[in-house]
Amino acid sequence: MERVLRRLPPPAYLTMPALGVDISDRSLKWLELREENIKGPFGSARGNVVGGFGEIEIQKGTIESGQIKDKDGLLLILQRVREESSATRAVVSLPEEHTYTVSMRLPSVRLRELRDSILFSLDQYVPLSPAELVFDYEVVRAPNEVSDSFEVVVSAVPLTLANDYASLVEEAGFSALALEIESQAIARASVPIDERIVVMVLDLGRMRSGISICQNGRVRFSSTIEVGGIEVERALMDALGADEGTARTLKEEKGFLVREDDDATKKRVALLSKTYGAFCEEVSKQIEYWNVSGRLRLKGENDEGGEVSAIIVGGGEANTAGIVGFLEEKLSLPIEIANPWRNVLSFENTIPPMERSTALRYTTAIGLSLRNSLPRRCA
Repeated sequence: MERVLRRLPPPAYLTMPALGVDISDRSLKWLELREENIKGPFGSARGNVVGGFGEIEIQKGTIESGQIKDKDGLLLILQRVREESSATRAVVSLPEEHTYTVSMRLPSVRLRELRDSILFSLDQYVPLSPAELVFDYEVVRAPNEVSDSFEVVVSAVPLTLANDYASLVEEAGFSALALEIESQAIARASVPIDERIVVMVLDLGRMRSGISICQNGRVRFSSTIEVGGIEVERALMDALGADEGTARTLKEEKGFLVREDDDATKKRVALLSKTYGAFCEEVSKQIEYWNVSGRLRLKGENDEGGEVSAIIVGGGEANTAGIVGFLEEKLSLPIEIANPWRNVLSFENTIPPMERSTALRYTTAIGLSLRNSLPRRCA
């Protein structure tokens, strides 16, 4: 369907607004974008507006590491979202830790034979048999005078996982337009549409964190690390004798900042530095891997060069005070906090319905809802 959409004007029902539904182990966030006439300094024009949004806590044990353990419990939450929102169509996130995004180079074949060629080679990249997977792909580069091979980016998901999520979404009363890997939605919301350099996107979450690399706006690589804000909060609770609410406030409002020279400040900074220091070591490994093997594999595709040139930091834990300075020092690259509205709203004509700190937590939901509004790029 995605390849058809590139060639033909899609029917109206395929471009109608869809609810972005971001499902994680401990929460569900939803956001709806609608297209309306927006008044500006030079008259009215069509543009995106937020039709509604919300967040619902998911009880521990309902979903564990992305696997649905209590289908009835999740169904009740999805039904509640269906009642609270006006949308009947949904684009739903799939857990990054169970999905695969890989770049493949394949010999030149007829375009109609390309899917079979991918299927034949897929088990060299993904530790599951093709029969256990559902996948989609995007052609990054077709054979030309420089190269006689296809470059494709393949997104693969275990079939049982996709069916579990899709069936519950449909049972809740939605039409599931798409199931999408988190990193693709985050990139759609965070990476500028016309970005040409290679950008790493860090999604700092409460339970775990995601790493993805985008080249020409497309996600080429993604992975997850079991480092999240809850780990920092638990460490602060143990070291400082603080309750959960106090630990979260300390993390978000003081974080890496050193304003007092006392034991509590030293312990706080040391704990955060230890946790995110280990995270930075893994990020550095991924950057090095891309800069060497990824750049060589895709040599010649991007005139701007193939090395990671900048980092965008998003997710709820990006609200940790001082984290940008810490990451810049450790990773030696320019870093910016994500602007989830970058490709959604014009700040000249529209005021976002939430503060930026809150929007960071909704980045995935925004990107999912944006899927039907932007040209195909980060999928």
